[in-house]
Amino acid sequence: MIPMSEIGWIAGFLEGEGYFTLIGRTGKTPRVEAGQVDICPIDRLYDRFGGRMWQEHRVGTGSDTGVLGRFRGNRQPYWRWYAGPSESIQIMMTIWPLVGTKRREEIEKVLEVWKENRGIGALAVGRDHCKNCGSDLTAEGGVRWISRTDGKGRRKWCTKCGWQVGRP
Repeated sequence: MIPMSEIGWIAGFLEGEGYFTLIGRTGKTPRVEAGQVDICPIDRLYDRFGGRMWQEHRVGTGSDTGVLGRFRGNRQPYWRWYAGPSESIQIMMTIWPLVGTKRREEIEKVLEVWKENRGIGALAVGRDHCKNCGSDLTAEGGVRWISRTDGKGRRKWCTKCGWQVGRP
């Protein structure tokens, strides 16, 4: 359980330094991302939600080698962080009432797409019947989730024929 003071800090920081977007090949994966010169707030988000954090080195233009953006002169390293899809959804739903109108609209757009495309994996790609046996995957018990042995996610299987859902 996150204390309300921490939720308030998260909402305030993400309203100022973060953004809410959809990523991926199909543009349907939700993401909360933030960047900051100071590592402390980024580290705080990473400790709370996990995800990924890294440091980018920004350089100026002119005599410097390499260019990033239109900035000139000495640039400090920049820390970036993002949360995974499920954490991103949880963050957005939690801070929605605490952010301003612009951020609420961004969050609402992301949540709308996410709600339309979530659920049984086969439905997310527009298929509601097993490609192998034709059974209804939307029926209760139509899909079984099995975790991979290497710990890198889960796979969806048709409970009637054992075929992997989404397999070509």
